[in-house]
Formats: sequence, C-alpha cells, structure tokens
Amino acid sequence: GYCHLPLIMDMQGRKLSKRDGDVEVHAFRKAGYLPEAMLNFIALLGWSPGQDIEKMTLDEMIQYFSPTRIGKTNAKFDRNKLLAFNTDAAAAAGTERLVAGFDDYLSLRESPIPREPGLLAHIIECSRGFRTFEELESKTSVLFAPDDSYAFDPKAVEKVLHKGDGAGLAVLAELKGELAAVSDWTVAPLHQWPEA
Repeated sequence: GYCHLPLIMDMQGRKLSKRDGDVEVHAFRKAGYLPEAMLNFIALLGWSPGQDIEKMTLDEMIQYFSPTRIGKTNAKFDRNKLLAFNTDAAAAAGTERLVAGFDDYLSLRESPIPREPGLLAHIIECSRGFRTFEELESKTSVLFAPDDSYAFDPKAVEKVLHKGDGAGLAVLAELKGELAAVSDWTVAPLHQWPEA
C-alpha cells in the first residue's frame, strides 16, 4: 500500500527546498546541532506519536510510529522549535556525549580551540545552557585565538565602555586595582578570587 506524506513548508507557508540553502543535514551539523535533536525534530514534521509526547529516543520513535498518525496538513519547519529541541538535548546529554559532538563540530571548521577531550569537557561544563556548538565556540574561541587575530577598534571600545554613564570603565578601573593586589597567579588562589 501507499500513504501520502505531507510537504514540509517554511514558516511563511512556502515549500521548503534546497534553494533555501541551509536545509541539508550537513548544514545543521556544521551549525552545531546534535543529530539526535535533529532526528527527533524531523520525526515530528507531519507525524505525532500522540499523548503530547515530543521528546523521544530513536527506539521510542520506532516503538510509537504508526502511519495512521501521519498528519494530513503540511508541516512547518520551525527553526525556533528546532533550537529549543537542541537546547534541551544538550542540557540533558552527558559530558562524554557533548565532548564527542563538540569535537565533531570543531573537525568541520578552522577553530583556535584545541580538540583535547579534557579541555572540551571543561568548556562544556563552564558553558552549560548553551543552545548549539556554534554558540559555544563563538563564546569561548576568543580565549584560544592569538591576540593579533582580533582587530582593535577604538570606536567600538569607546562606545561600549562609555555606555551607561561609563559603567564599563568603572568596572575595569576597579578590576585593575583588585588584580594588581593578587600575588599568586596559580589555579587554586584564582578560583577563590575575589573572595580570597
């Protein structure tokens, strides 16, 4: 027998196609999405397991699947929902799984972040709550890049530091004095700072 599968549309109701550019699986891998979150999201495009169940493992999807629960209307590819699925999947995943995923993501790009499992685990644990590996990299890669890889923009610095009646400048001035008083720049004392 045959069954009709509904089309997948964008959020404006237009047919989703390769012309949209970033709808191929590899594009989402390069953008830092977990494959299990993508699979869960895609499975729900035009199908529902019922009982208000949304988050499922592959085995659960196989268990719940029935062609009678395929919808009759066209599904919408909601990128915000996909991002929410990925955020939840990353929050629920163990460190080992996330290290493997982050390492895979970094293998596809030129990143200054060293692909050392212990370091990647530390970055992940310090950044819990991240939505995609791309976001994780953008927030932490500055720590590993050479200083000269960033252009100094005096206008941008001026704008940011003078915002809010110079709040940024005040924080830096206070921080400079406190850091000058730190005599032991090793891990344990710095982890205690500024309480120490």
